[in-house]
Amino acid sequence: PAVTRARRRRRPAALDPAPPPSSPPPPRPFPALPLTLLGVALLWSLGASAAWIYDDLPLIVDTPRPASLDDALAALRSAHWNNLPYYRPLSRATLALARLTLGDDAAALKIVNAGFMVLLTLCTDAMLRARAFGLPRGAALLGAALVGVHPAAAECVHVASGGAESLAHLVCAVGAVSLWVRGARGQRAGAVALCAAGMLFKEQAVVIPALFVLADLLGLGDEPPRRDPAALLARHAPVAIVVV
Repeated sequence: PAVTRARRRRRPAALDPAPPPSSPPPPRPFPALPLTLLGVALLWSLGASAAWIYDDLPLIVDTPRPASLDDALAALRSAHWNNLPYYRPLSRATLALARLTLGDDAAALKIVNAGFMVLLTLCTDAMLRARAFGLPRGAALLGAALVGVHPAAAECVHVASGGAESLAHLVCAVGAVSLWVRGARGQRAGAVALCAAGMLFKEQAVVIPALFVLADLLGLGDEPPRRDPAALLARHAPVAIVVV
């Protein structure tokens, strides 16, 4: 027994099993969308000049700058310049608030327009990423980037009054379609709200309800609607109320 105990004492202790090798952390995703938005912002901001052109003259130069928040909000009930038959209260109020905050600085107001282009790029990316369109992530981002840097936007960005007048309603239109095709009830409510805002920015946004109808007829959407007339009528009734 003594020999046995000695052998047991000399026996090496069993080694603990080695822990399994840890897997390397997943690579961080490349920040493609933030970099794209930054590129759009820089592209349009660096080209901002201090010149007033086109509609800047009647809308800014020949119009007194708001002196208070009440003056800026008074634009909500103001007629368009030169008594033109337009009602664009959100356009007028947005421009008035920008002038109140930044002063009559053409370059600063054009940088605000660059911000509208960033929002338009973001909304376009969100719309193209909807499952309804079936685009790969890279293709959706490429499409959004092409919208964000398209030369045609220069006519809106480089006019100091162009952001509120010509870009804001496009942001509302693309954002509304993006929410509508996702199909959830809360998102459709957001789409209707953007539709209403778009029409208060510019009357051309009246095409948004037609885009909703077209999307439903083509079956675009994460949850395509039923095709019976009663279901479609109930789905589009809030939009019709907004239009009327």
